Amino acid sequence: MGTLAVTNHPISKCRFSESRLVGHFSHTPMATGELLKRQVSMDKEKSTLKLIQHCKTRWNSVYDMFERLVSLRWPVIAVLSDRNVMKLNEGKTLDKKDEHWQLMSELLPVLKALQIVTSVMSAESQPSASCVFPKLYRLNKNHLTINEKDSKVFADFKTDVTKKISKLLD
Repeated sequence: MGTLAVTNHPISKCRFSESRLVGHFSHTPMATGELLKRQVSMDKEKSTLKLIQHCKTRWNSVYDMFERLVSLRWPVIAVLSDRNVMKLNEGKTLDKKDEHWQLMSELLPVLKALQIVTSVMSAESQPSASCVFPKLYRLNKNHLTINEKDSKVFADFKTDVTKKISKLLD
């Protein structure tokens, strides 16, 4: 996805920022432990989860990272704002802007659909056109159609993905 590779693109900035945040939790046992405690204190019924780091060579791992972050938003924010766990400058540096939380939430349905289509098509060594075309058509119709509620960044993302899929089909 060409524009995603550009570091000043809002989605790339978000991905980089979230990756730094997850990296901090991965390398700081105290923060990880506190994240697990916060999850239990906020919902005793749910099992605790760790954050997932994306892998640069697996594009769909961004979905996994964003999905887990969004699901753990409030425990993460609680840990970032706790000065017994995070130094003030660390908390401010790692704290997420509302735009990033919104962008991740907006991207999740499309990234999930892309992940599913990729998994289905990768399961076959040579997927047939009768398998590929309907999936890509439904992907375009159900997930990549731009609507008035989409932010500009999200609409641009949908346009970029649609163009890339069209090139594949040509």
